[in-house]
Amino acid sequence: MIAWFRAWAPRRLDSRLMDERRTVPPHVVLGLGAQGFFGLQAPLETGGQALSCADMARVLEQVAAADVTLGVLLGIHNGLGLPPILGHAAPALRDRWVPALASGRALASFALTEPGAGSNPAAITTRAVRVDGGWRVSGQKRWTGLASWAAVITVFAQAIDADGHPLRL
Repeated sequence: MIAWFRAWAPRRLDSRLMDERRTVPPHVVLGLGAQGFFGLQAPLETGGQALSCADMARVLEQVAAADVTLGVLLGIHNGLGLPPILGHAAPALRDRWVPALASGRALASFALTEPGAGSNPAAITTRAVRVDGGWRVSGQKRWTGLASWAAVITVFAQAIDADGHPLRL
């Protein structure tokens, strides 16, 4: 992957243009997705690369050396967005989303940080109440990387019952 990226980046990446336009062009996302850069630790059977943490770090290091924004995009998706889905989503959700996420056809984000709590999960005040058909989430999040592009956002919240008591899920 690193050798491919080193050959591909000088021909296909224009960091200055990405900075000026404040976006990553679709051809960059599609090119990296076709080579597995959005599924670095996703299982092989889902279209991922099944890399170790050390190997993922080496790949992200090379990407960030060429373009920090692109390194951050891939780091958020692979390091924060995809792992909660791989490790904790219901099997039906994993089956639905992981192949699209691993290929870069969809992006994943992570919403933890709050104005009064920072990134301390024990201090978050966002609440989730079970309702017919799912959950009602209320609260305020900050610093949610990739949120504007994400098809899937993992939101950290306190699960409570209708009376406001914590649920033990």
